[in-house]
Amino acid sequence: MIDDFLPVLKDAARHAWSKTILPDPAAERPRDPSITPGIRLSKRVQAPAPTPNGAKTGAQISAETQTRLRAEDKRLSQDVALSAAALGLTTAGALIAHPLALLSLPILIKLAIPYLRDGYHSLVEKRKIDTPVFVAALNTGLIASGLFSMAALYEGVDALSKKVILRTRRRSEEALTGALGEQPRTVWILRPAQDAPNGQEIEIPFEQLKPDDECIVSGGQRIPADGIITHGTATIDRRMLTGESQPIESGVGDPVFASTLVVSGKIRLRVDKSGQETTAAQITEILRNTADYPSSVELWSKQFSDQAALPQLALTAAALPVAGTQGALAVLISDMACDARLTGPLSVLNYLNLATQHGILIKDGRALELLAHVNTVVFDKTGTLTLEEPELGRIYVRAGLDENQLLRYAASAEARQTHPIARAILQAAHARHLDLSVSQDAHYEAGFGIAVHLPTVIASEAKQSPPRQSGIASGNPSTRSARSGRPRNDNGDVLKQVHVGSARYMDMEDIDIPTDWRAAQAVGQAQGHSYVYVAVDRRLSGMIELRPAIRPEVKQLMQQLKARKLALYILSGDHQQVTAALAEHLGIENYFAEVLPTGKADIVERMQADGASVCYVGDGINDAIALKKAHVSVSLHGASTVAADAASIVLMDGNLEKLGRLFEIADGLSANLRTDLLASFVPSAAAIGGVFLFHLGVFPAFLIGMGGFTVGMVNSMMPRLMSDAEAKEEQSGKQL
Repeated sequence: MIDDFLPVLKDAARHAWSKTILPDPAAERPRDPSITPGIRLSKRVQAPAPTPNGAKTGAQISAETQTRLRAEDKRLSQDVALSAAALGLTTAGALIAHPLALLSLPILIKLAIPYLRDGYHSLVEKRKIDTPVFVAALNTGLIASGLFSMAALYEGVDALSKKVILRTRRRSEEALTGALGEQPRTVWILRPAQDAPNGQEIEIPFEQLKPDDECIVSGGQRIPADGIITHGTATIDRRMLTGESQPIESGVGDPVFASTLVVSGKIRLRVDKSGQETTAAQITEILRNTADYPSSVELWSKQFSDQAALPQLALTAAALPVAGTQGALAVLISDMACDARLTGPLSVLNYLNLATQHGILIKDGRALELLAHVNTVVFDKTGTLTLEEPELGRIYVRAGLDENQLLRYAASAEARQTHPIARAILQAAHARHLDLSVSQDAHYEAGFGIAVHLPTVIASEAKQSPPRQSGIASGNPSTRSARSGRPRNDNGDVLKQVHVGSARYMDMEDIDIPTDWRAAQAVGQAQGHSYVYVAVDRRLSGMIELRPAIRPEVKQLMQQLKARKLALYILSGDHQQVTAALAEHLGIENYFAEVLPTGKADIVERMQADGASVCYVGDGINDAIALKKAHVSVSLHGASTVAADAASIVLMDGNLEKLGRLFEIADGLSANLRTDLLASFVPSAAAIGGVFLFHLGVFPAFLIGMGGFTVGMVNSMMPRLMSDAEAKEEQSGKQL
């Protein structure tokens, strides 16, 4: 079991002396037009200046809290190291020379001073007898009686347990300070210049961005501020903020929001709000103001310990005339609350490790205990029950093409694109084992579509292609036949012009779309579908329907949750018809459609007011407030940073199947904590009874107490021991 503590002790030593070096802000510099700017991201966000009248912003308060917690963490790490040194000296004194044990006395007194100070504060200033008073009396009794080894062990394990609880609290605080996720370290803006009539692109630190600046954002970058597009077009993924299932096409005059992602294209926007004024930052401020309660295990341990302090001291005083000083000391050392105060957080730590091994990150230890009492599970639809990448639906064709031919044209044109729609089309083509052609002379119209030249490799069309002309040069897409005037590739194959994109793109290119197809698109969009049009030689050839893809593991998960008699709900910002169809498909009777971001939190609060214990499974900033309001919140790895940070539990592999395993782990922790309580109370009660009935001495009482403590420790370490045994068994099976 000692081996199980070594990693924790090493971690404590490492944390005690760790330091963080932050990079300097980027200096303002002009942009080299020959170089495409990379994306500089940093989790460091410069603290804003104090607000008028000396008030502090939420970011400054959070930073001060983090500083205080880091200092406390360092102090506890040092206490663990000092306790280990004292225990080593007392052990050496017992084995080698007794005077060596006296060297531990200054260390023990130093470690006991905070306990004595807290006990004095509670007893004299607050006039109450609680845990600090009892702990001060216990430390004084152990040291005064010469039980240095027990004093060192007690103080060391107590400091280690507090460090575990502190780590849980720090994770909750870090979730709030990182609500905006990774901010760009620098941004590009356009400024007037004498030698550049259209202005010069300048790179400045993110913190210097201000309203009315002309900010430039390219594909793959996050928009740094709220504003209005003044130039260019782009496809923007706003799911992080609004929960929309598909990226939207935005152009001049359209509003954009900070923290949303430019999937493709390039835009210039006029900044309206930056920094703490953006929509995303305002939601973050709401999260900071949401009550952040301590770990429930910590509260339970503290309450139990406080309630047991006065009866324990009263029993100690009662034992003095009955069993003498040794009997009173025996009652004092039979602490009914000490074991639970130490083993409870250790149980949490080991169940956190167990969950992590299963790909579940528990950021708040209280979530596991609360999950055992959950009776209602609420799912957000977009990005949670559905995948990021849509799936192929119906294919509409015309102009003599079949579905595979149309899909080949679309996939060949989109082969080098990386946005979700392109990936969905390519995946469908690969599933049908279609050979793709190499595109020539591609022209991407940012945010709308792409135009390419493709060879007529389809057999049915190759027969209709004009014969090659002799004496015609090739090797360039613009090379044309002298008679037909059509471009050819290096091999002399006639190239066809293929347009792939949205209805707006087809309108821009003056490609007619039949009225019945526009009507079909309107009906499909009401159901959450999106559409991609394909035109060959400027004639519309087909339309591809893309539908939101339901996660494959969702149906089985719903069956598992129903077996637990849990009430299931779906919350969605999508249309009523879309949400109802999904609920019916999954067998869920309860759902809410067309819900605004703030409305989701209101629904959760109404459920709680009706007595429900709610677990919310969501994805996106629009879910973050609901995540914090729920008793337990779960998000997926790869979800927006705010959702991942605001949630108390993260499914790291993005697989909802782990949610069933999460409930099993929560049940295990609940049972484990009950065993910890019994292991603490029963031996202590037996030892105290032995003092009064059989005049039990200090050493036998200590042995009984240590027996209960050992049972509690083994019980707390059981998840770790079982996990190690399973790993060894699995490794042995692989070797065989």
